[in-house]
Amino acid sequence: MNWQEEFLEMMFSIDHLKIDIEGAFKLKSKNIPNRIYKYRTCNSNSLKNLIDGTVWLGDPASMNDPYECTLFFDANVLRTQDAAKHLDDQVESLLDEVPPAQREILRSVMTNVANTSDEEFVKYLSGQIKQTLKFCSFSERVDSTLMWGHYAESHKGFCVEYDLKSVMPQNQTIRNLFPVIYKNSLFDITKIMAQIGRKEDFNNLYVIQAGIHKAADWEYEKEWRLMFHHRSPDESQAYIMPKASAVYLGSHISLTDAKKVLDICCSLGTPVFKMKHAVNEFKMTYGKVVVDDYRNIVVDEYSPNGRRFLDDYQTALDVTQASIESQKSKISNDSSCDDTWRKSCYACLQLFVEVKKSKLNNWLEKRLIDSVEHQKISHKLFEDAESIRQKIAAELW
Repeated sequence: MNWQEEFLEMMFSIDHLKIDIEGAFKLKSKNIPNRIYKYRTCNSNSLKNLIDGTVWLGDPASMNDPYECTLFFDANVLRTQDAAKHLDDQVESLLDEVPPAQREILRSVMTNVANTSDEEFVKYLSGQIKQTLKFCSFSERVDSTLMWGHYAESHKGFCVEYDLKSVMPQNQTIRNLFPVIYKNSLFDITKIMAQIGRKEDFNNLYVIQAGIHKAADWEYEKEWRLMFHHRSPDESQAYIMPKASAVYLGSHISLTDAKKVLDICCSLGTPVFKMKHAVNEFKMTYGKVVVDDYRNIVVDEYSPNGRRFLDDYQTALDVTQASIESQKSKISNDSSCDDTWRKSCYACLQLFVEVKKSKLNNWLEKRLIDSVEHQKISHKLFEDAESIRQKIAAELW
């Protein structure tokens, strides 16, 4: 038995003596991923969520899986059970918990449901569950090519990372986060249906289980769901998350959208990375993004543009150092310079060297994606190197 099966047994067992909710939460806490990821398209809603630190709790009916929260039960099995012989008593038992003013209305509804076909009843019950659940989906992976394609506008969106290990296990987010269970069959509630009316045995958490049960075809998503039960359809659906630990830009994100995301992340102090595709295998990796004072977008040194930019900077550094060494050589060979003046000049040159190195090393981390900006900054660097060389020469001679 893997930990997920053990978790299901502890959380959703039809035997009330085996239910151990706190034990289930502890087991989940031990196996919860270090980080989870939320793929986003780049639009006004997702950007607002990023600014506010929220996610949107969606309605199961609006998801892309037609089998979302779909149930199954074997009516023939139920008809042979003792529970079926006492249906009237079970109905009355449930109605006892309803206010008198609503009791007759509910009795009428339940009577109508009882007269429907088994297939219609399954659809009705599945529909009722969908109305009481709200959830948001996350993944254990940030490097899924399929998920970037499906949920991040064909790699033109972004992905938000949440560090779960920095969140206390008692936090509401952690307690309401559930692993999706992938199966080849629908969620079978035959045994659960047989327990209706047995208050001491009935586990109404089966609704949650219905919300985390998906077909094996979806297993590549490695999904976790932040799920809440008993939320009315018109209830506010924005949910405040723990602070995002990082944001990843899609490999095909536009410069305009990337700057919007970067602007928000700079304000929040959130690290930003950019996804890229390996050239020799089907694999996605990422590099850290650094932003200059004007919040220009940069790329890592492995991209062709970034590599060329680094080479330009290195050339500029070499030119600057060569100029300074040339001036040092002139000072050393000048017989008219006394030792005190020569040492002062060396100290001045060394200061320029350290300042220039620091400035260049800082700029090395600010490699622009935009080719026009790339050329502008690169050209400015060469001008700056020449300006320092001239300044040194003027001060020395």
